[in-house]
Amino acid sequence: MSPLSNVQSPAKSPEHAHRRPPLLFRLIVLCGSLFLALFVAEVALRAVAPKRSAYRVWMPNLRHEFHPDAKLLPGLPEKAHFSVNSLGLRGPELPEVNDSYRILALGGSTTECLYHDDSTTWTARLMALLGTTPSGKTVWVGNAGRSGMNSGDHVLQTKYLLGDLPKMDMAVLLVGINDLVAALGQPETYKPASVDLSPGDNEEAVRRAFWVVPTEVDSAWKAKAPFFARLQLYNLVKQLKGDAGKSTFAQDDSGKIVGIWRGHRQKAGQILENLPDLSGPLSVYRQNLLTIVDLAAQKSVKLVFLTQPTLWKKDSSAEEKALFWMGGVGQFQREPGHDYYSPGALAEAMVKFNQTLLDVCKERSLNCIDLAELVPRDTSIFYDDCHFGTRGADLIANRIAEHLRKLL
Repeated sequence: MSPLSNVQSPAKSPEHAHRRPPLLFRLIVLCGSLFLALFVAEVALRAVAPKRSAYRVWMPNLRHEFHPDAKLLPGLPEKAHFSVNSLGLRGPELPEVNDSYRILALGGSTTECLYHDDSTTWTARLMALLGTTPSGKTVWVGNAGRSGMNSGDHVLQTKYLLGDLPKMDMAVLLVGINDLVAALGQPETYKPASVDLSPGDNEEAVRRAFWVVPTEVDSAWKAKAPFFARLQLYNLVKQLKGDAGKSTFAQDDSGKIVGIWRGHRQKAGQILENLPDLSGPLSVYRQNLLTIVDLAAQKSVKLVFLTQPTLWKKDSSAEEKALFWMGGVGQFQREPGHDYYSPGALAEAMVKFNQTLLDVCKERSLNCIDLAELVPRDTSIFYDDCHFGTRGADLIANRIAEHLRKLL
């Protein structure tokens, strides 16, 4: 026998017995699986995504708790619960029965009362003071106020919100302060609000005025966006990232941001004593107010306007000046060094805006409560330029209730 006859062939290793697929093939399978998973997720998200049919100023059912710093925000409660109902309004749910008298409050931050507890906002106090109408209907007040809103935003809110909410009997509007701030600080952005454009063509303005819009409006906006921006997955990630990266509110929980804004004013480039020509901005303000009047009339909603009271005055004390932060030129809330108007100049400008409102009310035979004349200008009422402490909100509610009782 040959010596080589007993030599066996080497056994095949498992690696050779079960050869792994090429790397390229594995990558193709991996990418295909990933694509399929994303496709299924996108389809699922589109299937379960809620179909929104209405406009809402706040995210419905939002809940938050504030802890105002007494040194920065004197006259406010130590703990403040901020609650939004299912209609996107601050306040209790609308009674199911149809025997309630429904009042909608529109405005900016002086209506919002952000750092107040739900029970101490002037809208809540107003509802408690009015109680029931002489005919026995329970008075309900829904608060649609939100920081930064001006008369242009209220035009859109009057047009779309009054159409989507259950029938409102009355709308109360505290307006003027944010129109003034825009007219002095960023006049290039202060223009009449257009109600002729469809929401789909008016994205920037509608996004300002509402937190939630109907699905079809949102879809119309997305149709103009790049493909990736239309994906539910992309928008979900964007929403989660936004929720993690910034607060729902313009202010923080304790009011620290107000102290920063005050610091910006104290580092002003210069204090301006003379106002610019306000004829243009006042014309815009007047036009927006008249549009609101016409839109409310179309919905058969009674209007009551409120002039804006402030702490500003020509002879403001050093203590009062230390509380101010508004009235700057440009992006004064973002950075120090901008010019600011003096308290006297701001008081003069506020008179002009309030008088424009009073003139519109007189021309159209509307109800107007001149809060600017009824509210004392002192630190027991205000904790800064125009925002009310607890005592101030209670006083405001009482003054409004005295007037509304005659209308009810």
